Amino acid sequence: QITNNTAMCTKQEFALAVSWKDEFQQGLQGVVKLHKSDLEVIRQRRQRQSDTVDVGDLTVVLNNKLGAIAQKEGGVRLVESVSLYGTKLDNNRLVESIVPSVSDGCPRLIVNTQFAFKEKGGLLLVIKSGSGQTTVVWCDPSDSINWLKLKLEDKWGHPSDQQRLIYKGGLQENLGLQDYK
Repeated sequence: QITNNTAMCTKQEFALAVSWKDEFQQGLQGVVKLHKSDLEVIRQRRQRQSDTVDVGDLTVVLNNKLGAIAQKEGGVRLVESVSLYGTKLDNNRLVESIVPSVSDGCPRLIVNTQFAFKEKGGLLLVIKSGSGQTTVVWCDPSDSINWLKLKLEDKWGHPSDQQRLIYKGGLQENLGLQDYK
């Protein structure tokens, strides 16, 4: 049984319970606890000078925690978006503005995820749109960039001729994915 998010505080650690659900299933699938120490790891790893943590950083932590769960299921689970009370949060939003302190109560954070089974010989591409949406696409190495654009058109509704895919500076439409290593 899944309950509303709760904040738990001891003298040593603050934890935030974040509910998660799969994009293709109804209802919530589980709860992941985020600890202050999880966010400290992000602060130490990144190149930026700021001590703040944003929703994009939170997504990295959630991907790690949910990835461990998905491995047991034989696949990969990636965060599509983070929502606060049903409103999708921008990746640049500061976590401190969402969870200012334990005494202020606990926000209702829900993480929308996508699960994909691992396929032998396939490539897992994580694609992020200009608007901040993220999706996972399994591809064969021989698939073309045009095929990938058609998959993204089905997913997001953006016509393939209006898409611009960038990897290491750009992609040529007539090449296959195996040409980009």
